[in-house]
Amino acid sequence: MCVTVLLVLATYTFMHRLPSHAAGPQTGSFAQESTPQRTADGLATVRIGQRVYLAELSRTPADQARGLMFRSALAPDGGMLFVFSDETRRSFWMKNTLIPLDVIFITKDRRIDSFHTMSPCPGDPCPIYQSAGKVVYVLEVNAGEVARNRFKVGDMVTISIPSKKETPQR
Repeated sequence: MCVTVLLVLATYTFMHRLPSHAAGPQTGSFAQESTPQRTADGLATVRIGQRVYLAELSRTPADQARGLMFRSALAPDGGMLFVFSDETRRSFWMKNTLIPLDVIFITKDRRIDSFHTMSPCPGDPCPIYQSAGKVVYVLEVNAGEVARNRFKVGDMVTISIPSKKETPQR
């Protein structure tokens, strides 16, 4: 238990020294699960065209720094939705992320700003993937989703986030 707490604290401290947010938050522990993990905020439903994702919510700086690190798999319809309180250019990287991901940057009016396919980064330096413009949301899904579903810059994104009342507290 003590080792786990120290590991989490050390990772949290390290991640806050990043130039921006680490790729894909993971909520809860560093479990390597492929099913979406219900967070205290629940799961968001994200629709782009006909494709629907159940995305873990990432709102806190700690969750955003941790992302999808150390995950060995992600469900085919899974993802992680980063929700930010401000609108600015965002940068992500893949440090300690084991699976390739597509990162989709989404504007405040819920349109695709830009996207990248990101590969795991085994060591420093890791490439930085940046939005083209100012965004409020970032969605991470399995690599290949953008190409397979022919998403384009400007596509409308529907985001449904459960209210705190709808989400049972642990």
